[in-house]
Amino acid sequence: MSDHPPPGPPSSGPPGWSGQGRPGWSSQGQGPAYPQQHLLPQEVHRGVNRKPLYLVIAAIVAMVVVAGVAFVLLRDDGEDNRAAYCAELRDITNDGDLGSALSGADASMLDRIRKLPDTAPTVVADDWTKVIDAMDSAINSQSPDPSQLLTAFGALRAISTDAKQNCGLDLQLL
Repeated sequence: MSDHPPPGPPSSGPPGWSGQGRPGWSSQGQGPAYPQQHLLPQEVHRGVNRKPLYLVIAAIVAMVVVAGVAFVLLRDDGEDNRAAYCAELRDITNDGDLGSALSGADASMLDRIRKLPDTAPTVVADDWTKVIDAMDSAINSQSPDPSQLLTAFGALRAISTDAKQNCGLDLQLL
């Protein structure tokens, strides 16, 4: 007897062996046989259409983009009352002398200056608040804070630049 098995297909082999081709391949030789899922009928969701979901998401994104563009185009940054602000600033400063308006201000003038941030455009409203805070601090104390005065001077420069560019008013700080 020989040590070699007889030619031909074996009578038994490894699991998935059909006697032809490689183990695990289908008998037609078209590739490996993949396992099948066995789902219960209630787990099968045939015909689930996600197109409406995608359309809703696209509509929401489009509305957010349109709202953002509209906000950027339609905001006014307080510029709707720029003419009233410029007229009030021109009246308070006597056509540009801000230094004497602040130094020689009486109680009624101080009240008018304190109301300027309400009519000022948002670009300079915070600067007016800094100036008013420094002015109140200087009125209430004998020795005003130098850092607050420097902050107020920087704010006055920003107000002067804005008045020159947008109101046609050249404010003299000193």
